[in-house]
Order: sequence, then C-alpha cells, then structure tokens
Amino acid sequence: MNRELQSFNEKNAELSGKIEIGIGIHTGTVIAGNIGSDKRLDYTVIGDNVNLAARIEGLTRFYGCPILISDATFQELRDDAGIISREVDRVVVKGKSQTVAIYEVLLFENETERSEKERLKADFEAALKKYRTREFASAKTSFELIGADPLSRLYAQRCVACIAAPPDEGWDGTHVMESK
Repeated sequence: MNRELQSFNEKNAELSGKIEIGIGIHTGTVIAGNIGSDKRLDYTVIGDNVNLAARIEGLTRFYGCPILISDATFQELRDDAGIISREVDRVVVKGKSQTVAIYEVLLFENETERSEKERLKADFEAALKKYRTREFASAKTSFELIGADPLSRLYAQRCVACIAAPPDEGWDGTHVMESK
C-alpha cells in the first residue's frame, strides 16, 4: 500500500497535496459479526483489541512513523519474515492504564535500503537505551547524529526537556498519551 501511495503521490504531485496514511496493527481476540438490523447490516469487529489498534494507528502521526505495530504483533513475527522493526516507545494510550510497547515497521525495497534500515535500527536502539537509562545528554547527541529521522528528532527534543527538568526517580520512559 505504501509503495502504491508513494507512486500515486509522485505522479500527482502537481495536482494535489500529498496523501499520507498511517497503519496501526495489533494482535488479539476480537468479536466479529453482523451488527445492525435486518434492513441495514454492517459486518465489523469490536472489542478492546480493535480499540487498541485504532489508538496505535492514531500514534503514527504523533511519531512520524507510517506503520506501527503493538508488542503483541511484534512477538508474533517470525524471524525469517524479512521484516525490520524498531521499538518506538512504551506508551499508555488514552483510555487505558496498561503500558504497551510499540514498534515501527521499517520499509525497504532493495538490499541497500535494507542495510540502511538495519543501521538506523541499531543506532536508534543504542540511543534509546541511553535515554531510558537517563543518560540524556549522550542520548540527545546520539539521536541528533542519526539525522533526518522524525522519531530521532522527537527523542532529541525529549532529551532536552529531561535535561532541563529531570524526571522523577520512578521514571521508566513510558509516555502517557493525553489524546487519541
């Protein structure tokens, strides 16, 4: 989908603004079936897991990541699936009290891009480890060295905020989302 959308945006750049989508994926049990009356049925899925997937989709804009998956989905991925993903954050989404880890699926089209994404993942995860161990100045430098990565820029800003006002002793790096 993302490749086709990118192609569409390139072909139609002069006609309209860029179209972007966010994809949020969560793995869990749902209730599926027809809802409505005899005159108007709607086949749909409902439940907490559907709501969490929707919340994760909403986070794609906040983090600047086109595809986000939950930890439950990440745990189901096979090592040989050819997917590269990096941990984005641990969050408490609006309306929930439980922390969920979210990951970005890093897209690539060839071996060169794959190598670049693997390097990005390694560099980002090293910086994230520094951030979570409260080494904010070093983490900030590491995030800034990554370059043109929206997520790294977000974390560099968080480091600045943590340097200016260090978090409480019980801080574990979890981000509480105030909106959907």
